[in-house]
Formats: sequence, structure tokens, C-alpha cells
Amino acid sequence: MSKEAMKLALEALEQIDGINTETECVTIDVGNVITALEEALAEQPAQRTWVGLTDEEQIQVAWSCGAMAADWLEFAQAIEAKLMEKNT
Repeated sequence: MSKEAMKLALEALEQIDGINTETECVTIDVGNVITALEEALAEQPAQRTWVGLTDEEQIQVAWSCGAMAADWLEFAQAIEAKLMEKNT
């Protein structure tokens, strides 16, 4: 379950938790579900901030691969930009 889905489920269950179970029909133990969702959310690691390669690091990688032509550096930058786009 994604973190966003867990947040939505938790919000919905917190609203249900306020229902008077003496007069309303509630068939789940909402308190246990809320606790489980809160614990699951607390365990998920926070999303990290994108950290790209510096120009020097790109040059070092290109040099170590024997690909020092300018078009290879442009290619590396294009790949990094696409990865950043997909992960933010």
C-alpha cells in the first residue's frame, strides 16, 4: 500500500472512529486499524531529495569509461534529467 493510500485510509478511519458504536452499525475494530496504519506510516522511510552528479563527477565517469567526447557528456546529462523527472 502506498504512503498516500495509507494516509487517505487513516483519515477516513479517524472520521469513522468518531461514530457512536452504540447506535451505529460498525463491524470493524477501527482503533486497531488506525494503530496499524499509523505504525506502517511511521516505518516508511522519507523520500530523499534528488542529488545529481556534479559536472566534475560526470567528467570522471566519462573519463573512466573512455567516453570523453562532448556528446557523451550531453547524453549523461540528458539521462540524469530524465531520471530526475521520473523520480520527483
